[in-house]
Amino acid sequence: MRVRQLLAMVILGIFLSACGNGMPQIDRKTKLKNELDISEGLATDSFNYLTTSLNNGTITNAVVLKSYAAAATSRKPEFTNIIDVLASEGTVRGPTYLSIKTRLETARKKIATALDNIQTAQSLTTELDDINSATKDYDAMLVDAINVLSDFTDGDLPKLRELEYLGEAVTSAPVGSEYVGNTNYGQWQQRSNGTSFWAFYGQYAMFSRLFSSPMSYGGWSNSRRPSYYHDYGRNTYSSASGRANQNEALQRTKKQYSSQGKTFKSSYARSQPTLKGSNGGAKPTFKSSYARKSSGSGTTSSYAKTQSGKARSSTGSTSSRSSRYNSRSSSRGRSSFGGK
Repeated sequence: MRVRQLLAMVILGIFLSACGNGMPQIDRKTKLKNELDISEGLATDSFNYLTTSLNNGTITNAVVLKSYAAAATSRKPEFTNIIDVLASEGTVRGPTYLSIKTRLETARKKIATALDNIQTAQSLTTELDDINSATKDYDAMLVDAINVLSDFTDGDLPKLRELEYLGEAVTSAPVGSEYVGNTNYGQWQQRSNGTSFWAFYGQYAMFSRLFSSPMSYGGWSNSRRPSYYHDYGRNTYSSASGRANQNEALQRTKKQYSSQGKTFKSSYARSQPTLKGSNGGAKPTFKSSYARKSSGSGTTSSYAKTQSGKARSSTGSTSSRSSRYNSRSSSRGRSSFGGK
């Protein structure tokens, strides 16, 4: 059984490290291979569990999303194609799920040659850890789609876990702008004058109907709405190329502002938003609410068990985990919720 093999690797690594000079140390390449194998196992198992949960309808917010989509379609039938895309996020056909699937497939193909370069192996381990976190936080990620659909019902259905930047005016950004900058839906492109603007991928071009004109990076950054993707999940839900695209747009915009004698402050440099109506001390808690046991399967994920009565945090970690590998993401200097 895979979990026993992986646990054996962890125990062996800890044992040999504790032995000091008493016996030969595992060379660095072997340690990296063990870490890669464990990270691949965690990511694969979590992804498979997510797939089963989506197909069985056991993810709470996916169920909520479906009901919101039906109400939004009834209220705004002219936006049915956009609503259908948002609703698909609660299925195995959604843009975010398909992106995670592609990232996992790509990462697994790279494992065989990754050990030829230590830096490549470490980067691949980080990517697998991010994929693992993304699958476990999937329920929370659906909040963005639900809240956009709430806007389509003109507020008849409430927003879930609504966020706000305390002390700032209510944003004037249009409905659906939560998906501007989400690299699962499009990318930042460059105009001839050097400015960056958002372009949705062809299959999601219908989202452009929500905006009077393409949104520039500077204009979007200064007025964007709080969102789970941008404020908490940008790193885990973006591929390496997606994060590079975001950074390139940021650097171009900084350069443009500097040439005009202005200072540009990235919207990601803001403090993370808090729950609307809080006094500033309450930060949102996005707890994954899908059951750990697959509906009707009688099986439980090998890598994501929690002790009875203990809640799992939005980072996907649990208080019952003791493996040093499961805390690796917290020590690599970047929050899985989205760095700045």
